[in-house]
Formats: sequence, C-alpha cells, structure tokens
Amino acid sequence: DVAIVVVGTNDDWETEGNDRESMDLPGDQAELIRRVAAAQDNTAVVINAGSVIDVGWADDVPAILDVWFGGQGMAEGLADVVFGAADPGGRLPTTFPRRLEDTPAFTSYPGENGAVRYGEGLFVGYRWYDSRAIDPAFCFGHGLSYADFSYGDPTVPETAVAGAPIRMQIPITNVGDRDGVEVVQVYAHAEAPRLARPDQELKGFAKVAIGAGETVVVDIDLDERAFAYFDPGLVEGHRAALLSNQLGDWRTDEPGWTVDPGVYELRIGSSSRDIRAVAVLNLT
Repeated sequence: DVAIVVVGTNDDWETEGNDRESMDLPGDQAELIRRVAAAQDNTAVVINAGSVIDVGWADDVPAILDVWFGGQGMAEGLADVVFGAADPGGRLPTTFPRRLEDTPAFTSYPGENGAVRYGEGLFVGYRWYDSRAIDPAFCFGHGLSYADFSYGDPTVPETAVAGAPIRMQIPITNVGDRDGVEVVQVYAHAEAPRLARPDQELKGFAKVAIGAGETVVVDIDLDERAFAYFDPGLVEGHRAALLSNQLGDWRTDEPGWTVDPGVYELRIGSSSRDIRAVAVLNLT
C-alpha cells in the first residue's frame, strides 16, 4: 500500500571535523527514491541526515519527513509520526536550496591562502534567500501538520516606543478534522532602514497544539531587542561629514546596539515564505 524509503548520511559523510563538498545524497540513494516512486505512487521519503541535502526528487513523492539525527529514540518517534499517533510538529531550522550555487557562502568558501571570509555578512540563511528573491526548495520555518490552520486578524499596537515590550495576539483556528501542532512565526521588515538590513528577520514564534475545530489566541511578545541591530560605527575620516549632514543629533559615531525609529511590517505566518497576515507598527 505504501513505500517508506529511508535515506541520508552518517558519520562517514558528515562530521563536525570537516565540511561536505556537495549536497548530494551519498551513493545511488536519489536514484533509489526515483525508482521506488515510479513503481509506487504512495511513497514517503524519510531523510536521516544532519544537514541539508539535494531534494531534486521532491516533486516525485507526495510526502517527505526530515528526522535529522534523532538519536536512540528516533525510530519510535518516527513510527508515531508515520502511523499518525503524533503530529509532525517540527519546522525547518534552515533553508533547503535548490542548488549549491544559490547558497550564501558559495563564492567565499572554502576561501584562499588559509583564510575563509564570511562574505555574506548579515545575509546568512533565509535572510540571503529572501533579500535576493531566490526561490528555495523548502524555506526556513516550513513544515506541515496533519491538520490545517486558519489565521485570524492579529491584534498589534499601531505605535510603540523603542525599547518597550510589544505583545501581539493572533487567533489561530484548526480547520482540520484532527488535532495538530502549528508554529506561528513573526518576521519584522523595516520600511526604511538606515543601514543595510535583511528583507525580514524572525523576531518571535510560538508552538501551539490545537484541537480539531478549536480556536486559540497565540500571544507573542517582542522585547526591547527585537528591533535592535549592531551599528559598527562610522569609518574614521568620514565621521564629521556624516554626523553633521546626514545622521542628525540622535546618533553618535560609536559602535553599539541601536534601534531605528520608523515604520515596520510585522509579517505573521507559518514559514518565512507563507505569510498569512501583516500588521504595521510605527516605532518612535
């Protein structure tokens, strides 16, 4: 009735002592997936690996479960999810790119002359893919449940003072026919940042179990650091001109954490690319 294909890596292929040279599954595992899927429409692929892999076969199968390296209890947890005793409540903590060439560090790693330059700077992970509008195979924060969820209108203050805590309330309804787990995520987008910033950044999330047909109001608090960034300060020789002509008297040239006043979009969704609601906040 169903084929379950378990693929992945082990410590022969990835360890903390060295980096992998490609995202390919070792051996002929990708071909195994394709051949099984060609013979059985109901094929589920279980990825047992510690990092991202090439999932060019994803469109050939109706279900994929990434279990990472789950340790000694992994098999029992996997069985519970596959047989429906537990909801797959996890979400991707990293982006699955379509190509190695799409990754932030592709042009700077492994470096040269014995040095590696982290050329992506702030634009690591999903911040890179979002800011450059690169379509990944699976985005940061992605994950499905056996239930379906509907997002209501969020309650967010229109104006807040920088440094003051902000509470967001989002009603979530389980519109499916069984209990499930949803991970509500809040991303902040600055309309006019003073320095180069990622298009959006995760600032809060909440994992909630919701019964079939039930509605819960999810509280997510954004603290004083949610809108702060580290300003490295002005380059020597440019301080006087910049301070007098552009920055105004509210800024100094000293490095440190700071918050830009202005308009922010608070994007609420079930992943970095599945935004269900947007609230506008004016930070003073």
